[in-house]
Amino acid sequence: SPLTHITNIATNMFQSGVVAPVEKTITGTLDWVKSKTTGSERQYYASDGIKYAKGFYQSLPEAWTKFKNIMSGKEISVKPDMERVPISTSKKYQAYTTPLRALEAADQFFMTLVKGGEKATGLTESAAESVAKYRLFRQAFDPEGKTGQGALLKTWDKYNSYVNQLRRLPGGNWIVPFLQTP
Repeated sequence: SPLTHITNIATNMFQSGVVAPVEKTITGTLDWVKSKTTGSERQYYASDGIKYAKGFYQSLPEAWTKFKNIMSGKEISVKPDMERVPISTSKKYQAYTTPLRALEAADQFFMTLVKGGEKATGLTESAAESVAKYRLFRQAFDPEGKTGQGALLKTWDKYNSYVNQLRRLPGGNWIVPFLQTP
């Protein structure tokens, strides 16, 4: 529904365009205080928030191009759940997947912006991609907590992993078609 698209865009914009630079600025400020009081070496800088924001907004043209290419079919996107929805003909598939392509195009738009922001702070392409997936809730399920997430997120991912297993049952793709679509 349109509300899904609005929610997706609003949360992606807030998470990537507001939370990320503020978080980086606060982390850098707290790290400065810690280094002054304990004499430890600094790991984060408040200026990373500004660098991130600059890289984020400089990536707008690239992000817009990626959005248009995914919507037009010129570029193949990740589409985490679309291949699991059983549709028989290409015309039906094209019509059925237009809203999903729009969601994916919007996510790839924000992924491009986040990667631009993260690379501006000095991260490699691979590390920036990983952070972008985390910021936009696209990382793989991690029920074991290998990425360092806390108990609540590990429990949630364990639950999602179990639900994902329903796809193995007959008709499971119809029951759980959109588990990984952010």
